[in-house]
Amino acid sequence: MQLYFVDVGWLAERAAVERAYHWAYFVVCITTPFVFLVFCNVNLIAELRRSLRMRAETTGSRVGRRTGRRIGYRKWGQAANREWGPMADRKTRPTEDRKSG
Repeated sequence: MQLYFVDVGWLAERAAVERAYHWAYFVVCITTPFVFLVFCNVNLIAELRRSLRMRAETTGSRVGRRTGRRIGYRKWGQAANREWGPMADRKTRPTEDRKSG
């Protein structure tokens, strides 16, 4: 007949050490990579915007003029069949009288 006993381990017997281990794991393995990822993404976005501005200044391109704007997305409440381009931003749009034709 074999008898088995449960050995809960060294960390389970010492609650303060186990708590310190869990906090250290959380900080090193979860918080640090998250903070690093956020830092890198913020710097990447800033450099991409700066690059677009520099490109627009040097080439006269229209790319940098839309920095910070989403290109191709409709404004809130704008119908799908309306124009998306620069005319969509103006308050007064040229209208065509389709009924008198």
